[in-house]
Amino acid sequence: MRSIHHSERKYRTFRFSLIILLLALLPYSVVCEEKTIIDYNSYYRFPFSFGIEYTGMFPLQEYIDDYDFTIMDISANLSIPISFYPRLKLLFRTGTTLTFGRTSLFEGRDNKYDHTDYYAGAGLAYTHMFSKTLEAGANFLCGLSSSVFPQLDLHEGTSGTYNYFIEAGATASINPIFNFSIEIRPSLRYTHSLLDMDFFDGLVFSIGGSLNFRLGEDPDISPLLRSIRFSNIRVDTLFAAMRHYYRDHPVGEVTITNTSDDSITDIQVSFYQAGYMDTPTPAGSIREIDAGESVSVPFYGAFNEEIFKTEGITPLTGEIVVSYNSKGKSSEQREAVMYDLHDKTALIWDDNRKVAAFITPSDGIIKTYAAYLRQAAKDLTLPAFNVAIQTAIQAYAGLGETGCLYQTDPLLPFEAAQGNTLVVDSVNLPRQTLKSIAGDCDDLTVLYLSLLETQGVETGFITVPGHILPVINTAIPARHYRKVHPDRSRSIIVEGEVWIPVEVTMVGKGSFLDAWFAGIKRWQTWEHAPEKRNLYRTRDAQRIFRPVSLKEETPDFSFGNAAALAENVKTNLMELTALIKTEFARAARQSGNKADYNKLGIVYAEMNQFGEAEKAFAEALRIEPSYSLAKINMGNLRYQQGMYDNALSIYLDALEGMNRQTYGASRMYTKLLLKISVVYYRLQEFKRAEEFFAEACENDPEEVEQYSYIVSENSSENRGSDEDLFAIAVNYLEDE
Repeated sequence: MRSIHHSERKYRTFRFSLIILLLALLPYSVVCEEKTIIDYNSYYRFPFSFGIEYTGMFPLQEYIDDYDFTIMDISANLSIPISFYPRLKLLFRTGTTLTFGRTSLFEGRDNKYDHTDYYAGAGLAYTHMFSKTLEAGANFLCGLSSSVFPQLDLHEGTSGTYNYFIEAGATASINPIFNFSIEIRPSLRYTHSLLDMDFFDGLVFSIGGSLNFRLGEDPDISPLLRSIRFSNIRVDTLFAAMRHYYRDHPVGEVTITNTSDDSITDIQVSFYQAGYMDTPTPAGSIREIDAGESVSVPFYGAFNEEIFKTEGITPLTGEIVVSYNSKGKSSEQREAVMYDLHDKTALIWDDNRKVAAFITPSDGIIKTYAAYLRQAAKDLTLPAFNVAIQTAIQAYAGLGETGCLYQTDPLLPFEAAQGNTLVVDSVNLPRQTLKSIAGDCDDLTVLYLSLLETQGVETGFITVPGHILPVINTAIPARHYRKVHPDRSRSIIVEGEVWIPVEVTMVGKGSFLDAWFAGIKRWQTWEHAPEKRNLYRTRDAQRIFRPVSLKEETPDFSFGNAAALAENVKTNLMELTALIKTEFARAARQSGNKADYNKLGIVYAEMNQFGEAEKAFAEALRIEPSYSLAKINMGNLRYQQGMYDNALSIYLDALEGMNRQTYGASRMYTKLLLKISVVYYRLQEFKRAEEFFAEACENDPEEVEQYSYIVSENSSENRGSDEDLFAIAVNYLEDE
């Protein structure tokens, strides 16, 4: 019964000790969730500490039957942090373990089993500081001990033995002040006798408490850790629309001076604005600043989307944060900076490309209105005519139908704001201009460009003194400029492609052609001073000045009358196409050349005037019956009209008339093979389609590779769309 009672008592003692440990570590679970901004382990590093510990010990098994005992330990500890990694410490301990107890094992002898262990050990400890006052960790120790049994006389003299031990445990410390620490240390110790006295071999659980004194100076009161001075702080006036720009471009600059008598190292500079940044924005790293040296550092701002919710001018106070090491100690200093933040409609015209941030093709309201324009004009669309020009006409006509008008800003006209870095201008977002149906040149330009970009049309903007206007890439090669306008001076050639400007301020007052000609006049006015006119591609500018982010809203403006819009589109489109047709017809009649009649036929076909197109192709073939281009284009015409059998017959006739040895290397020959493949596919003769596609691929792999999906497996989901097939077949050819 006594043995059972003794085991229960040890179990209760063990359970009580475990509860103490859990309570000691409870603050750890709370502190772990806090975000630290400094490395406490380095910041509060000390050269070494020493302390005194008292420990209660509880064996995890019975050493000797019918044995009642008490074990306690008193020790002295020395801890030395490793300089380059202060979390890890060298640990030295020496102490005495006292055991008191009695047993009836040895009859006729003094049954006191009192004995004393004298030991010394060394090991490693790992601790992590979660704050200045709380740390936790683990330690490992091994060593030797000498056990003396003064009451047990088995031979002559006092009995004893030598042992080795291994110990591992956890630690939890509270540091009321920098130089003083209170530590609780639960651990497990395994002891093994080196002789034959193995009565006390085995595993022991212990719980101890120690008082430790740490040498060193508290960095919080050390003047050395206020080693820098801030000066020459400059923060620019910031604009919400430039949010993305500030990630990679400085918002200000600060000078940092090392005021200590020694160099500081590992300097990290950042900028933080509470409420508008998720985390401080790194400005840069400096390896070392010598004593007395000054360094100027530009800093940046990674703002979150809260910046777009501001209205007007918002005065803000941010912080420049500098962390560094001084004489092995870590420190951090902060300096407040004040500046103004303008809302998402404001900008300064120090860089004309900034207007790209207001072009918002991803805005759901812009997408909705653009879809309405396409739907209203769908019956007027010319499938083979230039898509960019038709889209530009639809957008121009649509804005006119809504009643949108040009209106000079009465407070700050564009010409007064442009280039003036002291004046803050306001640019309406496209959705705002649609709602107010009025705006100055910059407002109408960003609205018009947004409508085109959201439909996949590449755009740009032109700036000249006192004005800004849109420009559109037709994607037509420069050599075919007549497809846009017979007069080359009516267009702008940019990197081998034809672009057309649009004076969008004329919306509601003149036709699209009028706005186009007014735009080109603006461009040409500054031909004598080309340095004063600039053309920027929207997508290039938006790589630097990304569009502002907008929350989704329901359109709350009038889209206008769809029938009137369609009529307006029709009128503008007919005016342009009539001009182009007249010019090509005149050129063909004057030259009497087969190539000019072929071009005239293409123009008619792209404008859905199939009868006139057939006459023009027929005239080209009358001049030269073997003219391959006219034959192929006649086949294109039949395909465009849905006459697939007739188109195939014409294509095959053209192919028969072309000598492969002569034409095989030409792109025209490859395109003809592709057209035949597409027609066979339309006629559901898939095997023949694949045969001609394979021949085209063999003839010019690079040209055909982009179309490989068109005639893949017979499975319908793997085949090209109607638009893909149409684009290949109705690809009118002008040049051999």
